[in-house]
Amino acid sequence: MNEEPGRLEMKPKHPLAIRWFHWVNFPLLALMIWSGLWIYWANDVYRVGLGSFTLFRFFPEGFYSTFGVSYHLAKGMAWHFFFMWFFVLNGVLYVAYTMFSGEWRQLVPNRRSFREAVLVALHDLHLWKGQLPARKFNGAQQIAYTGVVLMGVGSVVTGLAIYKPEQLGWLTALLGGYAAARFEHFLLACGYVLFFVVHIAQVVRAGWNNFRAMVSGYELVSSKKQTMNSGKDELEGLATERKLNAAGAEAAEETQAGKAEETPTASEPESVTAPDFSEIEKWNRQVRHRMRQGSRRSFLLWGAGLAAGAGAFEWLMTRPQTDDVPWPIRKTLELNERLARGFFSDHRLSRTYNASQVSPDRVNGDVGLDEAVDVATWKLRVEGPASGDTPMMLGLDAIRKLPRVEMTTELKCIEGWSIIVHWAGTRFIDFMKAFPPRTRSGGAFSLDRAEDLPGYVSMATPDGGYYVGLDMESMLHPQTLLCYEQNGTALSQEHGAPLRLVVPVKYGVKSLKRIGLICYSNTRPADYWTERGYDWYVGL
Repeated sequence: MNEEPGRLEMKPKHPLAIRWFHWVNFPLLALMIWSGLWIYWANDVYRVGLGSFTLFRFFPEGFYSTFGVSYHLAKGMAWHFFFMWFFVLNGVLYVAYTMFSGEWRQLVPNRRSFREAVLVALHDLHLWKGQLPARKFNGAQQIAYTGVVLMGVGSVVTGLAIYKPEQLGWLTALLGGYAAARFEHFLLACGYVLFFVVHIAQVVRAGWNNFRAMVSGYELVSSKKQTMNSGKDELEGLATERKLNAAGAEAAEETQAGKAEETPTASEPESVTAPDFSEIEKWNRQVRHRMRQGSRRSFLLWGAGLAAGAGAFEWLMTRPQTDDVPWPIRKTLELNERLARGFFSDHRLSRTYNASQVSPDRVNGDVGLDEAVDVATWKLRVEGPASGDTPMMLGLDAIRKLPRVEMTTELKCIEGWSIIVHWAGTRFIDFMKAFPPRTRSGGAFSLDRAEDLPGYVSMATPDGGYYVGLDMESMLHPQTLLCYEQNGTALSQEHGAPLRLVVPVKYGVKSLKRIGLICYSNTRPADYWTERGYDWYVGL
């Protein structure tokens, strides 16, 4: 039986807005996942296994070396916190459009979708040969596309929980804690990759017509799923059936008595004309021509958009560097800082734990600790005091005389791991009361006039090898401590003896070990890790 095409039509399938949201989201999500890999590398603890047996590790060293993932943590965080704005904005606009345009009615699953999704799966596996519903999205697609939107929401929620776990402590706790939220964020990223693989496989399976519709907005559909021969057979069968029915009726009437001459002659069957498939083919050629013209324009625009995106990315990556990252990304990090500082509140306290919950000791970072220090002769230099232009020199005894505070909090490393530590020392706010800084106005020091205090505090190790800059709001937080004890004993050399800073509302990179200098300033001070591409604020 020879196949002949049915009558083709150009049917609208995807609105322009949906297509743009789709194609913009693809590179954005890819960049978010890729930069997330750079971040994850620093603390790649996830695996598939049982007990001590590991079946698969996320990820093998060969994966990192092949794709050049290693040692890009600062770059990964900068990219992640830059492109997240575009990812979220695109997602919000997409959801808003589907709501206001009514597209959501075709996307959101209904009570029949789950049963239908099972049938779709069986159909794709060639285990069920029934007819699938002729709709824009079947049940499996409705579940998948709605699910990936919900995954996007989940990524934003879990991302916020690990981005600001102290200021959004209730959200982090709701998700099971900092470590749990990080794992959930990772699982969602794996879900995107799985969705992408399945989606691409389904696109290939569906064919060119389906892919073209996501670019041009139109698909070719046949209004008649018949062949020429089958159409003729059907028409000839209909004619034969009518002849038989007429002949049967004539014979039945002739058997009736007394009505032979009056019996009307059976009428001839109606003339049946086979469809002119040459006309249909001519029509189809015209439709295909219009489709090619429209698709050509759409693909040219699609290519222009792709080129514009690639050009914009190239432009971004070649901008002059500010603190080791392109200046537009640095400006975005500064915007994030302003938003975070506006949201910051010293009433939001870091979660405290029982001393029995202290984690095993972990040492990380030794910049500025090359040589051991003699605790007996160590001095703390304080610049910018209210007492005058001459710096103050303080020994450890002067610090120990200040009110003692103990707390057990979670130290969060910028690499992604965290440990619970018991600290003992004095609050920085009590240190400021005892050794006040010079105010902006030159008047008396008072914590009630925060606007009159210096805007920043900088600290450095005795050798100047490691230095941090901190905002005054974070330094005045009631849990910011100058610590001289850790887990019940005096600080060890590797943990920053004799005095270190602990700021639970910031990543551990700000908790400087072995303080040699404290300087009050009204200009933002230099920071060791900011100069190497990290965010200056790193607030939690």
